[in-house]
Amino acid sequence: MFVFRERLFASDKLTNETEAVYSLSNNSAHRTIFLIGETHLGKSQKAVAKKIVELINTYEIDAIFIEQPETLKFNWSKYETLSNQPDKAIAALQERMIKDADRPMSLDLGKYQVYFDKAKPKTKEEIMAVLEQIYVDYGEEGAKEAISMLNKLPDVSKTNKLYEESKYISAADYLYVMLNLKGIKLPFHNIESDKLRKKFWDSLSTSTPTDDTTKRDRFMVATAEKLIKSKNYRRVILICGAKHLDKLNQMFAEKKYDVKIEYNSLENEFKREITALKNPGVIKDIAKEGPSSGFVPSKELIVEKAVSKQMMDIIDKYLATKATSFYSDSEINNIRAKFIEEYKIKNLKGTPSWTISIKEGKYDINFSKNAIDDSLRINVELPLVERAKQAYDPKLNELAKATNKQILSSPSDTKFSYYIVEQHPSMHMLYDGKGNPLDNFEGSFKISEIFDKISKATPTTDRREVYLALKNYTPEQAEGLAASARIALAKQGKSNIKIRTVLNPESRLTRDFFETPVGIKYISETPVKETKGSLKGWFKAIVDFLTPDNRALRMELYTKTKLQSMELIQRLKSYVIPGSLWNMDVMEGTQAELAVKIRTALETDKDLKHDGLKMIFKDETSEIQVGILIIEDSEEGVDNDT
Repeated sequence: MFVFRERLFASDKLTNETEAVYSLSNNSAHRTIFLIGETHLGKSQKAVAKKIVELINTYEIDAIFIEQPETLKFNWSKYETLSNQPDKAIAALQERMIKDADRPMSLDLGKYQVYFDKAKPKTKEEIMAVLEQIYVDYGEEGAKEAISMLNKLPDVSKTNKLYEESKYISAADYLYVMLNLKGIKLPFHNIESDKLRKKFWDSLSTSTPTDDTTKRDRFMVATAEKLIKSKNYRRVILICGAKHLDKLNQMFAEKKYDVKIEYNSLENEFKREITALKNPGVIKDIAKEGPSSGFVPSKELIVEKAVSKQMMDIIDKYLATKATSFYSDSEINNIRAKFIEEYKIKNLKGTPSWTISIKEGKYDINFSKNAIDDSLRINVELPLVERAKQAYDPKLNELAKATNKQILSSPSDTKFSYYIVEQHPSMHMLYDGKGNPLDNFEGSFKISEIFDKISKATPTTDRREVYLALKNYTPEQAEGLAASARIALAKQGKSNIKIRTVLNPESRLTRDFFETPVGIKYISETPVKETKGSLKGWFKAIVDFLTPDNRALRMELYTKTKLQSMELIQRLKSYVIPGSLWNMDVMEGTQAELAVKIRTALETDKDLKHDGLKMIFKDETSEIQVGILIIEDSEEGVDNDT
């Protein structure tokens, strides 16, 4: 089966039936920072983990940045043994994270706090004195309540000890291990300065402590921006202490980032190094021990390999756009299901760029995510006949029909064939005006097949000129087509067929060349030698034409010798005698017919047989070149046309 693929580009919309390009950025070229402001410990860790899982499931997240010392590096090789029982490890770490988050992190004495603040007890005896005062004021129930609160002090001390020793399982610890065990290789980067971190920490123990984080925040923004640009990240999550949120928000916004504060715990305390960076052994021990009997991991805290909502929204938008014109309902359901299945099989979650190819019925569909321009391209490869039906342009066929009708009805005895060839990336459409080209469409219009059709349509062995008006061709491509024609026709023994090419069949200049009768107004008396350009050294003769509506057109003719140019000028003058089709009083011949007549006559001229003739047709006002037609080495049936 022949297939054809046309590549056209759009931004978040379809412009044709074969390829759509959707931008993943809803904010133009801006990049997005999702800020997560957490406490150093406590219940916010559960909320942070849940929020980050939600973000990863919703958006195409490229990386996670953390307010941790840049000298500490995440190293999965230390945890690879956990892959032997991934579900057990994930459950155990989730349970421990939840347990640590629920630990008391400070002693809350409620209405009795004022008694302890006033007395500041340091010994057991001093504490008993405070309790006696509470007993006096609140009675036995009050004293029991205060004692119950004091009994939690060891738990608070344990929580803080775990945190100070980097043995506390935070959301970041859990997420790093969980994502890797799920095969989701999202990069984690630490972006804080060790030096500034230590300086800040040391200042807290001085007589004049400062809580200004400006320098630390500037460093984190600079480090983040460097990573984003070097790795071409588009959407990143940044986990930091909540105290940093306001300044980070402002600093990133000033640099034109799209900043979204996704969570703010309103806690101002200093963040210790997380366990995954400082104590991998603690994490491995927890995972090895496994979860408690009966513990059921929460799905809200687990990221699966599923397609993000952002990506699926684009897929669904594309399929909805094509629902009536392209795919059936069953095909849409199958395409969607196959895409999701392939995404999971290939484990593409967290992969910056990827390609998925699926087949549904007669369609080969390619989905390609590109990290460089942050886009999703959906490309459909169709059977060639199907694509040809979409490519067919009835206006071109009507134009070919009108031009051929005029050629046949012209009083000129210089007849020629005329076709329009429209180029597509893997196919050419041929229009002759005799009918819908799809009526005899056999699967492909390769260049060689076009020449075969022209050859069959020109059975005569007499000399015959064939004009191909080319659409969507560059001059270089037109030259290549002409060269291919000479080779193909020579192999068929059809050197009598002379292929001529002109560009832009719908342009006014090209239509004038074939359709507009002209009169010869002026022929240069002597040739002029070209002194520059690709025709340097050639001799030029000029013919100026006038159309019935008084528009000026020009033909420039180049030969290699001055003598040949002089002979050409004399021949041209013979075409303006009274009664000639190109006489100003008659004006019934076209430029195309005159060009055929000149070339036909010159091929019988022995002196010009091994020389060349180049013709350039211009609008005298706009100086636009329509085409160059060349005759060269005609003894061997070789014509150079561009």
